[in-house]
This record gives sequence, structure tokens and C-alpha cells, in this order.
Amino acid sequence: MLIVVASLAAACGGKDGGNPNSPSAQPQPYTQTVVGTVSSFGAVHHPLTVPRSGNMTLTLTWPGGGDLDFYLTPASCQVYPLNGGCQILVASDSATGSSETILRPVTQGDTYTLWVDSFVTGASRNYTIDITIR
Repeated sequence: MLIVVASLAAACGGKDGGNPNSPSAQPQPYTQTVVGTVSSFGAVHHPLTVPRSGNMTLTLTWPGGGDLDFYLTPASCQVYPLNGGCQILVASDSATGSSETILRPVTQGDTYTLWVDSFVTGASRNYTIDITIR
């Protein structure tokens, strides 16, 4: 029986049967990592131009605890968004943990500004932003 199954799979183009919607036919996810440092009660921003369409996941992580928040704004936003300077498209602002996550469908060529905001007393925090688009 195993020989028949293997022969059928080979005759159909492999283990996925040649299906263009199979996982092996899907493009690889786009990934990028951004690193930075934010000062105590400071905010920093990073520009982002989307290289391909799909569902974007942005994950901000940092060591050592404290409260960092994460915001996605239009690219035109160049002033701290919590002062009412511009529209926040998506926010991740949990007061606990050491990561924040933003999810958003995107189109190739979209432009955004990523904001990292610190509510940590007395110390800077190094952070990493992992960008994945599937």
C-alpha cells in the first residue's frame, strides 16, 4: 500500500499534488529586524516602506522589563503622536511584559512611521523590532 501511495504522489507532481495553493508554492515571508535604544521617558521613530503586500506583524521586544509602547502612524507623522500631533493607526501599549505586537494588512509601497515610547524611569532600553509580512 505504501508503494501505491508514493507512486500516486509522484504522479501528481509531488507530495502536494502540484497544487499552486500549497504551502510550498507560497512566497517566503519578508522579514526585517530593526534595533534601537530609547531613553527614559523618551520616544524614537523609524520609517517603514512596505516591500510587498500581505499581513504585517510588527513585534517590539526588549530585555529588562519596564514599559515600552509601540505605535504605527502614517509616514507623514514626524511628531510624537500622543501629543495629538497625528493619527495613530494601530497601538500596542500593554503596561506589563517585555513585548508589544502590531498586526495590519499592508500593500506594497505603503509608508508608515513606527514609534517606540518609553515609560521607564531612570534608564534607557535597547529594543528590537521584528517585521514579518506574509
